[in-house]
Amino acid sequence: MAEISYIFEMPQETVEYRLLFDEDWQLIVQPQDKPNWTRLSHHPCKDCPLLQQPNCSHCPLALGVAEILEAFKNEISCEKALITVKAPEREYRKETTIQDGLQSLLGLTMATSACPRMAFLRPMARFHLPFASLDETMVRALSFFFLKQFFHHGEATGAFTMERFQAQYRSVIEVNQGLLGRIRDIDQTGDADQNAIIILDGFARLLLLNFDSDYQSLMRFFPKTDSETQASPAIKAVS
Repeated sequence: MAEISYIFEMPQETVEYRLLFDEDWQLIVQPQDKPNWTRLSHHPCKDCPLLQQPNCSHCPLALGVAEILEAFKNEISCEKALITVKAPEREYRKETTIQDGLQSLLGLTMATSACPRMAFLRPMARFHLPFASLDETMVRALSFFFLKQFFHHGEATGAFTMERFQAQYRSVIEVNQGLLGRIRDIDQTGDADQNAIIILDGFARLLLLNFDSDYQSLMRFFPKTDSETQASPAIKAVS
């Protein structure tokens, strides 16, 4: 069993969340009261596959984030906090907004939930990077996608097409919108939780928008070296 902790040191209080994961890095949801907005029938995601399962009464993703959203429902996005993330390999610490910390915490929680449409994100969650920028998110998303394709399909023709990548992140957008529909029914005075999910949704949309430009913005990070340029004729000859 693995554990990642998020500690929010705010002016009024300090709050710690301990997330526990099984050996497959699926979130272990602790027993809790189940708010009405977590019911599967309450603002379900478009084409939710769990609606066809009669024994599934509550959305597993909503149950995973319920305690977090309840705790932060009255917090304002721009309020500052010192946020510490304790992962198995190392610790991260950043003075930033509550919204920024929630974005990382909710992203990790959603990616490791039992939601079948988010399951493809679990390998990225295993190597969680708190406070990731858009460029870092794009590099990680593409790298993990292509690595999985290689492991499962090798160098088979057509294994590295992007249609599957696009479909996965369109599905993430639908899940984000479903969750936003749910939490708008929570009685709250703050906006930090909703804005954190809106930013996560924005990242998913930008991943798709960058697809249209072939991710040109990332090419500056991967220049061809002299050795690669010199070796390329030999490689072509061998192939």
